[in-house]
Amino acid sequence: KAGMEYGYYNTAVAKNNSFMDNVPATLASMSWFAEDDTLSRASSWIDGGSLEFKAWDTYWVNWDSGYMQLTDHKSANATIKVFSIEANPIPFVTAPTITTTSLNSGTAGSQYSQTLTASGSIPITWTVTGLPGGLTHSNGTISGTPTQAGSFSVTATARNSAGSNSKTFTLVVSNRPIAPTITTTSLDRGTVGTQYSQQLTFSGTRPINLTVSGLPDGITISNGKLSGVPTQAGTYNVVVTARNSAGSDRKTFTIVINNRPTAPTITTTSLNNGTVGSQYSQTLTASGTTPITWTVTGLPGGLTHSNGTISGTPTQAGSFSVTATARNSAGHDSKTFTLVINNRPTAPTITTTSLNSGTVGSQYSQTLTAALLP
Repeated sequence: KAGMEYGYYNTAVAKNNSFMDNVPATLASMSWFAEDDTLSRASSWIDGGSLEFKAWDTYWVNWDSGYMQLTDHKSANATIKVFSIEANPIPFVTAPTITTTSLNSGTAGSQYSQTLTASGSIPITWTVTGLPGGLTHSNGTISGTPTQAGSFSVTATARNSAGSNSKTFTLVVSNRPIAPTITTTSLDRGTVGTQYSQQLTFSGTRPINLTVSGLPDGITISNGKLSGVPTQAGTYNVVVTARNSAGSDRKTFTIVINNRPTAPTITTTSLNNGTVGSQYSQTLTASGTTPITWTVTGLPGGLTHSNGTISGTPTQAGSFSVTATARNSAGHDSKTFTLVINNRPTAPTITTTSLNSGTVGSQYSQTLTAALLP
């Protein structure tokens, strides 16, 4: 019968007409019937007992496919008699051994199923303890939808009539993954020929796979970080996509790559004169890449500067040495000017008190005089 092990062996029959001791012990009982009257019915064999025959002195017994063959070795041409076997064998029953080596990981809120396996004689019954909430077992299959995350010690036991085997596994249940969200709001400007670096940021369950398209030449992405040396100026639309097992997020940024900056050169050639007590204003100019910042030193009292513009109301007259410096990321330029501040002018007062008399026909001359009041 399928699944039964009968232990067929080559078994000799001794001259004393009894079986030797190496016959299979798993055959509970057996009766042999001759096809003719050459042999009488054999006695019953139980658990390795002896069978006695009433015929020849010596036999050779072969077990094969449910039949026994008897051969008379005294004959030159052996005579083979084939007998049917009626048997009620007791199967070999082996205790179970659990062959599952590990439990698959699960995710809270997601369907889980794994069938435990074991070697040994069937039927095998299972008990499983330590399962997280939401999981159950039936006939060695663990299934359900786990409701909590964590690492759980799960003990499985397989049993049959011959014994049992237990094994403890670690079952890891992860939290339900969260789809990514790109949290970077903008991309920094870059400059041709200058190292660029910016780390993209995002939330969500790791691992997250990032893909980026539309980057300027010379810039690449690795582990979420944009870096490299851009080779061409321009404005670029960069599309960033973040994906994980729960979903994806997509965002489009604008990245501006400027040309390599040039240092400033001050193009103002001189400063206008000013007057004490009168409003003064002059804007300094420079070539070069913007933004340009200015510093100005040596201004007379009453004058200040802001973003390259000198302004105010001077309070003192004189000739002043003024130094202006223009700076940007590529360098700087300085230039010294002379700023003249004049005193405020005063109205004249005529100091001539009278005119000389003259005569008709005679030359007349008189110089008028005036003075400035302090």
